[in-house]
Amino acid sequence: MDATTIRQGISYVINSRGERTALQLDLTNVAIQGIVDDLMDTLDVIERMTEPKRAFEEVKKEILSSRAIELTMPIEPIPPMRRGQSNSYSPADIKRWGVQRFLDEVCPKEPFQIPDLGFTEEENRQMDQILKQEREANL
Repeated sequence: MDATTIRQGISYVINSRGERTALQLDLTNVAIQGIVDDLMDTLDVIERMTEPKRAFEEVKKEILSSRAIELTMPIEPIPPMRRGQSNSYSPADIKRWGVQRFLDEVCPKEPFQIPDLGFTEEENRQMDQILKQEREANL
């Protein structure tokens, strides 16, 4: 982020007397987006300055006890993939289960072997030729 990039995303609105009356920020400018995000975070901090202070040990104890509750809850099972059938999982379910847990439980651990479909060498050669022609036509 450099000053020139930032300046390109800032415009002043000027009234008929030539006075600056407003600031216009180009939110498509990534540098400006970062500055606005930082500004909003700063405003959140300022708003929270009046909140009562809590001891670190108290907050830590609260977080650890909530984790203990989460760990004792039964884990929702992920439905297994069904061979030979169309399988689908909704993004909301995958998010609820956790992406890494989903991948660990559902995805094959080893590459799967494609069974011999019974094509002859000549048929395989013809299919390869057709695929090659289609690829060349799409270039």
